[in-house]
Amino acid sequence: MILESTTRFIENWHLTITKKDLSYMSEWVTDDVVLYSPALFHPKKGRAEVEPLLRDVLASLEGYKVTKTWIDENEILLEFEATVNGKSLQGIDRITLNSAGKMTQLKVLIRPYNGLTALMKAVVQRNIHRLNGPQRIIAKLMFLWKARS
Repeated sequence: MILESTTRFIENWHLTITKKDLSYMSEWVTDDVVLYSPALFHPKKGRAEVEPLLRDVLASLEGYKVTKTWIDENEILLEFEATVNGKSLQGIDRITLNSAGKMTQLKVLIRPYNGLTALMKAVVQRNIHRLNGPQRIIAKLMFLWKARS
């Protein structure tokens, strides 16, 4: 049996992707949400850390399409395909909801490696763009230096 709150969460997830607007998910994310990503050594914790990253990922993905959905009470697995700057990727979003149907945890798995690195670069570029003049110059130099090594 699929819970009504789970169904509503999934509807808002798809609306968020379609509109590329994270505000549709705002009421469906807990303040203490945790995001696990293959691009991060440590998980992001809390809405203040998670939402900006999700916003950048959402803006970076092209053609995000859920190809399979599994639901087990408050656990959702969304298998997806997308591209980032011409690189294809496939992945799974594993979402855990609380009893109110709000996301408490998101674990992201992505393959292949070149798709993951394309997404990482796109997200970093969006972060750099938001910095002020001197911070932006330093961040770009560090990014270029790390990319060469």
